Amino acid sequence: MSHDAASDGAIRTGARMLSVIEVLNEEGGAGVTTVADRLGIAKSTAHAHLQTLHERRYLVKRDGEYRVGLRFLDLGQAARGPWNEDGLIESKVEQLADETEMRAQFLVAEHGEAVYVYRSTGKHSVPTDSRVGVRIPLHAVSAGKAMLAQFPEERVDEVVERHGLAAVTDNTISDRAELDAELERVRERGYARNDEESWEGVRAVGAPVLTPDGEVVGGLSVSGSAHRFRPDEFSDLVMGAANEVELTMKYE
Repeated sequence: MSHDAASDGAIRTGARMLSVIEVLNEEGGAGVTTVADRLGIAKSTAHAHLQTLHERRYLVKRDGEYRVGLRFLDLGQAARGPWNEDGLIESKVEQLADETEMRAQFLVAEHGEAVYVYRSTGKHSVPTDSRVGVRIPLHAVSAGKAMLAQFPEERVDEVVERHGLAAVTDNTISDRAELDAELERVRERGYARNDEESWEGVRAVGAPVLTPDGEVVGGLSVSGSAHRFRPDEFSDLVMGAANEVELTMKYE
């Protein structure tokens, strides 16, 4: 076997191992047969991958099913650490949730998508599936639009070319010209709105968090039920929190 062929085989094996993890995460746990069927591979191959991950303590096995193990929790904490030096952003998210009694969150842009990194719930929070780690189109959430509005045009082009403008709900902006007009409005007022664009019955406002050099760190947002939500009041709180984070990063 040539070196290139061996290298290609190792790459395919690594990619398949990651696919196994993704299947287990989507299924909430699965056995060998389910993994093999989902990936279109032999049961023996699926079993070998599962056993390797189990031996490396990335998976746990209960009642014949494999599940994602807590070793990933350690990796996840490390992944979001750079955005929370001294607990600054996490504390701001909790403060926003307390002040608004809504749900507050901090998202970052990664691979052209918005990723929930921190979130906190107030007593009037609306339950959604926006748990930490979930990815959602940037154009469908207020924090995502707040970030897009600060990106150079070529980066916005890259995001749209890679992911398109999928309509998550009937209210999601799915036309590029409409998105460009919306991003201009975001830049003018300093914050973005989400009018039931990611979940029906849920509205939100979001503001970007920037470095002293103007680079996008992420976006803070507050969301709640459409009938309770007060965008004008909450937008001031969100922009104020984002500004406090920026000032702290600048002078500490």
